[in-house]
Amino acid sequence: MVESEHDERLPPACCQISRAYPNGDIVSARKGNGVFTVHVAGRAAHAGVEPERGANAILELARQIEALQAFNGARPDLTVNVGIVRGGTVSNYARYPCTTLATFSSSCKGNGALT
Repeated sequence: MVESEHDERLPPACCQISRAYPNGDIVSARKGNGVFTVHVAGRAAHAGVEPERGANAILELARQIEALQAFNGARPDLTVNVGIVRGGTVSNYARYPCTTLATFSSSCKGNGALT
């Protein structure tokens, strides 16, 4: 019987199988990643009649997406991608709420922490 020590504070190891790169090279390491959801609430108002009463969540989310994208390259090997954006139902109404999903990816150090 083989026994091994495992630090209970750390999650168990896992294995992920990936297909080869297009040039045939083997994938021998993967970045760690986290997927985050950003929710933005606004205040509904008719855009043509009373725009001053509204707070456009989509406009604010666009600003937040720019801020998220600015994290690209902030650390070596850090990448950020905003892949899904949802909000609004009609074009003449400042809508709320809206959401986006963003993925942060980075290489892991030996202790499993994102760099």
